[in-house]
Amino acid sequence: MKLNILIICFFCSFNSLANSWIYEQKKDGFNDNSEHSAYIKGKGGTYALAQCDSNSVFNIQFFINEYLSRKAVNVKWRIDNGETNTSAWNVSTEGTTVFSRSDVKNQLGRQMRSGSNILLEVTDYRGTNHRVKFSLRGSSKAISSIYKACDISMEAIKFDGVGDVVSNYIDRMGPKSTVCFSKELALNNYKISEFSNFKSEKLYQQAQIFLDKKMKLCPSGNYLIGRRCNDPKEFFFDLYVVASKKDVAIKRECGSLKLEL
Repeated sequence: MKLNILIICFFCSFNSLANSWIYEQKKDGFNDNSEHSAYIKGKGGTYALAQCDSNSVFNIQFFINEYLSRKAVNVKWRIDNGETNTSAWNVSTEGTTVFSRSDVKNQLGRQMRSGSNILLEVTDYRGTNHRVKFSLRGSSKAISSIYKACDISMEAIKFDGVGDVVSNYIDRMGPKSTVCFSKELALNNYKISEFSNFKSEKLYQQAQIFLDKKMKLCPSGNYLIGRRCNDPKEFFFDLYVVASKKDVAIKRECGSLKLEL
C-alpha cells in the first residue's frame, strides 16, 4: 500500500534535541515537486510526522521504534483531556510505524493543531501495548503549513443538505483526487463543468445526489450492494468504474489516487 512506503532515513535527519514541532520543505529530486513535513521527536527514539508528499497526499504517521506487526494494528489515541478514540491503523513495511486512517487523518490533524499533547497506545501482534506521548508545542503553525501545501481546509466544510458521508469523503481528498472526482461525476452525467482542485458547493451537492440515488437500493440481498449499504462511501467507487470505461485517461490519471482515500 502506498502509505506504507516510509523512508526511515528521513527520521535520521531529525534534530535529536527538538522539543517543538518543526516544519521543513524539500524538493523531490525525481519530479521537482515539493515535499512538506512537520515533525517532533518523542522519548525512546519515537517520532510523530505529518506530511504532504510530492504528490500532494497528506498523511500522519507515528514511528513507535518497536516491531508491531505486518498487518493493521489497534491504535488508541487522545489529545489532552478530550475524547479517547480507537481504530485499526495500517503499519509500515518495516512494522514499526503506524499511519492514521484516511477517514480520520484530516480531523486528527486539526485537533493536533490546537492541543497540548497527544497520547497513543498501539497494540502489537502479541497483544502488548506500546504507549507513547508527543508534545504538540508548535504544532499549530507547523501542521497549518502542511494543510496549506495539501490544500486541506483548516476547518471541516459543511453545506446544507449534504450529509456526513459526503462531507467526510470529499474532505479527505487531496488536490489531484478532487480533480479526478469532479471528472468522474461529470462522466457519470452529474452537473459538474469545472475540473479544479477547488471543493465547490456544487461538487458536494452533486455527490450527495449520486449517493442518495444509490442508497435507494438499500437494503439489498445482493452481497456487493449490501456491503456498500453498510459503508456508503464505497458507492463512490462506482463513479470511477463508469468514468474509466468512458474515458481511458481516467484510469491512467486517477486509478492510483484511490489509495489516497
